[in-house]
Amino acid sequence: MNRRIPPVLWVALVALGVYSLVQLGIGVARGSLPIVLAVAVNIILGVGLYRGARWAFALILVFGIAGVVATFVKTPGAGLGVAVVNAIVLVPVVVARAHFFGPGATGPVGGMRYCPQCGRPMTAPPTVNCPTCNGG
Repeated sequence: MNRRIPPVLWVALVALGVYSLVQLGIGVARGSLPIVLAVAVNIILGVGLYRGARWAFALILVFGIAGVVATFVKTPGAGLGVAVVNAIVLVPVVVARAHFFGPGATGPVGGMRYCPQCGRPMTAPPTVNCPTCNGG
C-alpha cells in the first residue's frame, strides 16, 4: 500500500494509541480483563484505520457513539468526559473519510474509477487513460 495517511487521521491514531495505553494501565492495575480486551479491540481498530479499512471506519463510529451513550446512561457525569475523548478520535476519522471511500481507497465506490496517478474520478472505460494526466 503506497497511499499517504491524511495528517488529520494521524491525530485520531495517536489519540487512540494514547487512550489505549492509559486504558491498558488501568486494566492491568485493576486486574480487569474487559478493559484489557477493550485495548485489544482499540489496537485492531487502529491498524484498520491506518490501512484505510472501511470496516474500521464503520466500527469506530459505532463503538464511539455507543460508548458515549452507554456511559451517559450509566453515569451522566462521566459521559461528558467519554464524549470528549471519543470526539478526539471520531472527528478526525470522519474528516478523513476520503481515505476510506475516496480515490485510492480499497475497492470501487459506487462504481467510480479513479486515476492512480492524479486521483481524479474517471468516467471513461477502464481501457482509456486519464484525460488529465494520461495515466491510468
